[in-house]
Amino acid sequence: MMLRFVAPYALLLAAATWVAACSSSSNPSGDDGYASCPTDAPSTCPSAVPSWSSDVQPIVNLRCALGGQCHGPGGAEESMYNYTTYAGVKQNYITMETELEGCKMPPSDAVAPTPAEWLTLVTWMVCGAPDN
Repeated sequence: MMLRFVAPYALLLAAATWVAACSSSSNPSGDDGYASCPTDAPSTCPSAVPSWSSDVQPIVNLRCALGGQCHGPGGAEESMYNYTTYAGVKQNYITMETELEGCKMPPSDAVAPTPAEWLTLVTWMVCGAPDN
């Protein structure tokens, strides 16, 4: 009788652990995944706006959405934050910008964007995340 009640809790604990691996709060060590957090985010949109299709989407696919990443097919955050499409990214770009600028994403167990990728993403988001 006791086993019937313990098994669901064990599954719930396992699921919570898996989900936590892709959340910014899953890192008790304080390591944010970056060797050093960039601080050169633009405060206004520059005249040369990064393009969603040629500049931003490839970075999002590589670092966030495809290949088993958290925000794509099979990822822990897919159902809440699916970044495989422009619409999915646009819906959450303000949160993404905050997380990127604070170096909270990606989590420490994922590969952080390069400084150039980080700047491209944040610049595009400062410009309102256009579908360009």
